[in-house]
Amino acid sequence: MPILPQQVQLEPTLLQFERPMKRLLYILHAYHNRGGTEQHTKDLAQGLKDDFEIAILYPENGALHLQLADGSLSSIPAPPLPIPETPVHSDEHTAALSQFIRSFKPDLIHVQHFVFWPLDILRQLSALQIPTVISFHDYYPLHPYFPMVGASDLEAALSPAYSQQIFGSDKSAYLQARFSYIRDSLQHYPHKIVPSAYLQNFLSRSLGGDFRVIEHGIRPFHVAARNANPTRLKFGCIGSLLPQKGWRSLAQGFQITLKQHPELELHFYGGGEIPPSPAPSGIFFHGPYEQGDIPSILNEFDIGIIPSVFAETFSLVLSELWLAAKPVAVSDIGALGDRVKDRLNGRKFRPGDPMAIAEVLNYFCDNDDWRSWHAPKVRLLPEMLEDYRSLYQGVIAEGR
Repeated sequence: MPILPQQVQLEPTLLQFERPMKRLLYILHAYHNRGGTEQHTKDLAQGLKDDFEIAILYPENGALHLQLADGSLSSIPAPPLPIPETPVHSDEHTAALSQFIRSFKPDLIHVQHFVFWPLDILRQLSALQIPTVISFHDYYPLHPYFPMVGASDLEAALSPAYSQQIFGSDKSAYLQARFSYIRDSLQHYPHKIVPSAYLQNFLSRSLGGDFRVIEHGIRPFHVAARNANPTRLKFGCIGSLLPQKGWRSLAQGFQITLKQHPELELHFYGGGEIPPSPAPSGIFFHGPYEQGDIPSILNEFDIGIIPSVFAETFSLVLSELWLAAKPVAVSDIGALGDRVKDRLNGRKFRPGDPMAIAEVLNYFCDNDDWRSWHAPKVRLLPEMLEDYRSLYQGVIAEGR
């Protein structure tokens, strides 16, 4: 885990908040990780700081931490909670949450993610009768293994066979009880947000109820046009080197393509698993990057590949590739499969299938029609901020 800033024991009576703006509390699962949900929350906090007094509350390193807009941090000890069998209740988390709520006195709470929180966090917040919004970025309300790789639907995810596959033992009884508990807890929340129509449909079928789509927006940037060398195309894959991201199947598919087109290059950007050393021919691993590096990274390759083997619920990387006018090839699964229209604004392949990936990579080598594709208009951060600003003001006004 990353090293946190110096922690201080919270004394609730010492915190005073006198600013006239409404107070907004984000509840998150982590703060210092390089994840999409963390970045999304930070973008909202930064973008709306002139409209709301904002704090972010999250568990990390055996404590709950309240991060304020001025950078100050207050902490109360709370033990780390296990996954997958997260307990329903934790006295320490409940006491710490209560102290932070009494101190900050939020007018609105937005739950961005509740992994590493006790399962009764949603019922605790409902009992406060403070207007609350909940966002869903993955499948955590359905299953503690929130990518749900290899599970086509909820029934499969909750089965003994899937539990055995993922956890090495049959935890299906716990998973069923967990799902029912969370589903019932969510009935108290009318404002449930998802980033894509794909996730809206999936969660509506699984949990019931209404989910509002507010698509993620990305920070605007400019990337200079790049003239792709037809005899030496460079493919790029941006994102963590994690099993669910499918990077190994992409590397295997690229090796197949390389037999016909030996001048190709494949560049991976991101941390995670340790890549092979030495790297296979034509493949380059550049390691972790910062968000501010994205524009320069996008100028280093011709075609973006997103080879995820799980159903992505949005994909900020796809938006970034399109904003840079990059042709793309993606796994035909989840929101990626929904957003990309084959041979119109990208190519699609069967997830995790090196031969299918090789076929698509060969397509870019053997054809030129992709050079005339027009990337769809992507949603930018100011548009997203305006949607959330309006949502928050409306929820506070109605007092729900």
